[in-house]
Amino acid sequence: MIFTPAAISSYVEMSAKEHIAELKKTMPDLVIEPTTVTMTIKMDPQVPGGIAISANGVAFPQSTPKDEYEQRKLDWLMSGDTGVSSQAIFSVLEGRMPHNTTHNWPYDPSDFGRCLRMLERIPEFRPRLKEVSIAMPAWKPMIDAWDQIESFYKSEVEASGRWGSAPQTYELIKQAEKKCSDLAKLDG
Repeated sequence: MIFTPAAISSYVEMSAKEHIAELKKTMPDLVIEPTTVTMTIKMDPQVPGGIAISANGVAFPQSTPKDEYEQRKLDWLMSGDTGVSSQAIFSVLEGRMPHNTTHNWPYDPSDFGRCLRMLERIPEFRPRLKEVSIAMPAWKPMIDAWDQIESFYKSEVEASGRWGSAPQTYELIKQAEKKCSDLAKLDG
């Protein structure tokens, strides 16, 4: 599959609009001034997902978050290192239910890694992870296995420096994911 510059541009525009809409929910007084942004998108196996995106000319947000904690949340939201799973955790811990309330747990080490990196940026969320399984009961098996999955993830992925190679982590995630799916079927 080949993505044309027009297709990439449309996707980036759509993604930016979604991120800005999410930011507006958590920071209603946010003002984003029009600006010109030049983006470079290239394949890079050294970054999660294999795609590096850089931007020049970014001039937003113009509003200043109330404190350092708000700034870290904003930085994470704008980082591009987000996914359905990490956004679900973020939504619940910000007091909102995610748009997709089922089947939004991590499915593989890449998904799990995005969640971990969010927790590293916003460490205040880590002790509150159980709240996710309270808000979305199907997450309970994943949250219960979180520490073990994280341990394997760190030993396999971070220690080796290879983002795509984590077979034991993948197996643990799949075991928890099956239990999550089974719970979701009972709730559904």
